[in-house]
Amino acid sequence: MKTDLLFRIVRHSVDGLSPYLADKPDDHTDALRLCFNENLIGPSPKAVKAIVQAALNVHLYPDPGGWKIREQLSRRHKLPEDAFILGNGADSLISLISMTFLNPGDEVIFCEPTFPIYKSATLISMGTPRTLPLDDAYRFDLDAMIDTMTSKTKLVYLCNPNNPTGTIHTPGNIEAFLKKMPEGALLILDEAYVDFMDDHSVPPVTTWIKEGYPVISLRTFSKAYGLAGIRIGYAMAAAELISYLFRAREPFAVSSLALAAAGGALEDVQHYQKTVATLTGEREILQQEFSRRGLSFIPSQANFIFVNFQKNAQAICDALARRGVLIRSSASWEMPTWARVSVGTPEANKRFLAALDSALAVNPG
Repeated sequence: MKTDLLFRIVRHSVDGLSPYLADKPDDHTDALRLCFNENLIGPSPKAVKAIVQAALNVHLYPDPGGWKIREQLSRRHKLPEDAFILGNGADSLISLISMTFLNPGDEVIFCEPTFPIYKSATLISMGTPRTLPLDDAYRFDLDAMIDTMTSKTKLVYLCNPNNPTGTIHTPGNIEAFLKKMPEGALLILDEAYVDFMDDHSVPPVTTWIKEGYPVISLRTFSKAYGLAGIRIGYAMAAAELISYLFRAREPFAVSSLALAAAGGALEDVQHYQKTVATLTGEREILQQEFSRRGLSFIPSQANFIFVNFQKNAQAICDALARRGVLIRSSASWEMPTWARVSVGTPEANKRFLAALDSALAVNPG
């Protein structure tokens, strides 16, 4: 079709966006994928069994409310069931939040680099993104964000731990930030990687919800629970906020297989705890290995590490890919010497380190 005709047909807020595309599946069939922050340990056997059983009834629509999972989440977080909503991964909930709360011209504040869906969801909903740089510790700059807020501010994103830097703010910092936010603004606390944080650092978001702070927490089953391929996440907030999200959400937003998988995963506490312990332990080993090789990195509270190669990181990524290992270059985040490395299993990390030594040998500083 003609370009001018397409411009008239396509929504203008979509025209300037770039699609989120990865390599074709057959490009790196046997590669070790340390580029998507996936959990290579995999899901609980109980989750897999639940998926198989649910597959026998895929001719039936799923429960639109996801009530069984919301009951489980209610017990876990000690919030009422109507304080939760499920989505097709946390990404879909970010889009739903924008669609529900943004009017044209409303401002959305966040720092970069971070999860790119904040910006694209804002633009699609005709909001105005107000982006700021991270602070000197590679965290969201809370003081600058407060200074940027106006009467037009509607949504404020805080990715904690931040993707791709793995940095966090303490609960005290976040609570002080909440108290300074102007009336009418919502804090969207993206906690996709919260399971990998030190216990003393985990924000008490459920307490803030009970106390009436304007906050929505986003969680996912993709990371610690190993269900990235089946797509399920959830938001928790005051019931009144959740009720508006339900008004805008499609009726059958989460498949019956995803609901079954999440239920099985939540039941298997032992698998969850073992997974988190293994990955956080491997994170520390990887950080020690980076130090031993003289590579600088940001100490992480997630299941990935942000590494500064002090040279063109894309060349290192390409060299690793030729050796069957994929990591994520940060060129798209305009940090060309940095790359993000997902934490894998002990075996995967050994394979990565061997490939890295080889790649560094042919790409010396």
